[in-house]
Amino acid sequence: MYAIVNTGGKQYKVNAEDVIYVEKLNVNDNDNISLDVVAISGKNGLVLGDPLVKDAKVTGKVLKHGKAKKITVFTYRPKKGSKRKLGHRQPYTKLLIEAIEFDGEIEKATNKREDKKVDIKKAVKRENSKKKDNKTSEKKATKLSLIHISEPTRLLSISYAVFCLKKKKKKK
Repeated sequence: MYAIVNTGGKQYKVNAEDVIYVEKLNVNDNDNISLDVVAISGKNGLVLGDPLVKDAKVTGKVLKHGKAKKITVFTYRPKKGSKRKLGHRQPYTKLLIEAIEFDGEIEKATNKREDKKVDIKKAVKRENSKKKDNKTSEKKATKLSLIHISEPTRLLSISYAVFCLKKKKKKK
């Protein structure tokens, strides 16, 4: 089940357990909030509201407030010697969608999702194990032994590295 909610003049497609970033709301951290439902999918298919769906409820929890990355706004007038450089950080509210309710159906978040940090060494090991399974990639891996590839860039595709090898051979 998913719902399309309206907040801050924008619409977001959400499921239970989703974490979304919306325009800043005037609520405190860890408060529960109810969002306006524009459309919802349930047992009977997609139901559109006019303008909102009756008896539909999406509840969320405010995780934190913050500011987005800084963007640079540069304006100038050609041939006038006039220019201006400004920075802007858009405030946001991070929400966890806890439940979607409609026609007696309730879809709740089972557990809180945590952001997973990817370990580069583990990712490289996984990629290397995939290479061993495929014979064609093994042949490409032997060609790659001619080039020294550092740990972070090893995640690049093999085909690009083979392309570089062919380029080097053509120069000789």
